[in-house]
Amino acid sequence: MKKYNQDKNGGHSLKAQSSKAYSDHEGAVESSLQNDKNEHLTCLGLIFDWCSQELENPTFFSFTDELQKEIEGAVNVDYWEICLFIYLLDRYFETPPNNEWDNELEKTMSIYPWAGLHTMSSLILTYAASILYPEAQEHNIPLSQPDTIFQAAKIGIDTIKNESIDSEFVNQFLEERCRILEYPAEVLEVFDSAVNVYFSAQG
Repeated sequence: MKKYNQDKNGGHSLKAQSSKAYSDHEGAVESSLQNDKNEHLTCLGLIFDWCSQELENPTFFSFTDELQKEIEGAVNVDYWEICLFIYLLDRYFETPPNNEWDNELEKTMSIYPWAGLHTMSSLILTYAASILYPEAQEHNIPLSQPDTIFQAAKIGIDTIKNESIDSEFVNQFLEERCRILEYPAEVLEVFDSAVNVYFSAQG
């Protein structure tokens, strides 16, 4: 986890940047609505392709007892969302993207890479929930097995592929980002804590 430690020391980790980034990027997300949608399509296509690839054959996910307690003890926190986000964040640090979606995301949409992963993971699961639980209002299902979350993520990815990444998907991504920006402080703290519990366990 050398890269994570470098990011944390440099002030770009979730723990260091969450409150500032969530507030600073609110205006950036709003302004990005006015920018070229073609650039957004290209950018989101890159991050989606990378996420799809990383979830094709998921690697081992160190789902420790400490992490499970951290998440399950929280109130109003989406269990699926936080686990998928941590997994993709771990893959991002371990295998940096070769299609440079992270640079494009920050340049084109003014969104940090980890924030883009958080938004994409949430959106993927929203699509999955629409198939798995069409009557449910949320996809906050109390699961304890990461494999089940990966299966749900694949359903979400397949659903997005079937519907294609178009201007409507761009709008949904930006709306999801705005929704995350409005998370209460205590929810952000749980995300911060869970991320740090996970990466601390990795050494």
